[in-house]
Amino acid sequence: MKRFFTGASLLVLTVILFGCEGHVKTLYLKENKSVSAPWSLSAKTIIIKSNKDVYAEVDKIAKSLSLQKNTLTKNTYYLGNFFMHVDKKGKGLWEIGLKDWPETSQSEISKKVEKAIEERLEENDNPISANPDSSPTVSNSKQKSIVVLTNYHNKTYQEMYKELGAPADKTGYSITNAPTKGWNHRILFSTYPKNEKNKDIHIMEVMWNLGDFSIFACYHMVNGQNRCLVAKRIRKGIRF
Repeated sequence: MKRFFTGASLLVLTVILFGCEGHVKTLYLKENKSVSAPWSLSAKTIIIKSNKDVYAEVDKIAKSLSLQKNTLTKNTYYLGNFFMHVDKKGKGLWEIGLKDWPETSQSEISKKVEKAIEERLEENDNPISANPDSSPTVSNSKQKSIVVLTNYHNKTYQEMYKELGAPADKTGYSITNAPTKGWNHRILFSTYPKNEKNKDIHIMEVMWNLGDFSIFACYHMVNGQNRCLVAKRIRKGIRF
């Protein structure tokens, strides 16, 4: 099978050629004021810094991880059975497709690419994210005050309850009544702008105590389940 294709992106062609098998992860990179990104269980929305050259930054990441560039299909990279395609969908919005084939779970190289994109481009109170394989337990006083816990993204409340135990606090509200400033307001309102369409969207916030830190998680309803939209570990006493 030749690796070089013209026309449709290499990522889309692999899906067409190989059917629904394999693993696909979609990253939506968006500036804070851009249009809302689509939502699905296989997608993650990342708020990025304004005026970033996403194509150039992703190209640097690809080179650092030894991905090869497809010379006939723009902004497409591959390494073995892993494929990545970058596409600008509109002003301030990019879509990055990470495709493993024929594997049905996310490969290590896909995870490395995803993490590198977050660390390099994400606009955050801290420019780092927790290692998906690391424990949230706090044992080092030099750790950052605010860390995005990417390992909890898309997990259900039940899954996090099982791992972290009973929460110290839990509350809910509609988008209409959501506070306009807080630990999660940037990702919350970029996903669900305050408008007529989203006014009845229900959000649940949960907090767990971990010594000098707390874990905050924000959930939205996806296919009848409360799934984590964003989770952060925050040092107690931090104000927003």
